[in-house]
Amino acid sequence: MRLTLAFACCLFLAACGRDEPEPQRKLSPAAENRVKGQRFLRDNATKPGWVVTGSGLQYRIISTGSGPKPRATDTVRVHYVGRFVDGTTFESSRDRGDAPAALPLRRLLRGWQEGIPMMPIGSTWEFAIPSNLAYGLDNAPESIGPNQTLVFTIELIGVE
Repeated sequence: MRLTLAFACCLFLAACGRDEPEPQRKLSPAAENRVKGQRFLRDNATKPGWVVTGSGLQYRIISTGSGPKPRATDTVRVHYVGRFVDGTTFESSRDRGDAPAALPLRRLLRGWQEGIPMMPIGSTWEFAIPSNLAYGLDNAPESIGPNQTLVFTIELIGVE
């Protein structure tokens, strides 16, 4: 009888415990961006037409030009649109006017340095750039934030 009574008391006390879930820890912006980027890249890699390089850079060819490919030391003339993984545009070269941007390839994001030399002039490609090939944790402008995976559509117009 005592054993039954003790068992019943334990059950009663256990039932009096809190039913509230433990509060979830909020991720830092850098950690949240990293998680979102990893999820995006994982899902994107399975989509038709996307290629993943050894570094983790992802690309798909929208159209192929017939010109030569740029070298790492070239200045490239491009039109581009930069987007976050949710599709929000953060920058567009066309928003600055009709002239393509002339950019020294060696000074660009590592993802651009890897991807653009694969493109023949006249091509348009889309790149999904992991944060470690973009701005990473510490070098991101305020408008982009740390550990952002970025998506760029790049039209390679010419080389200087």
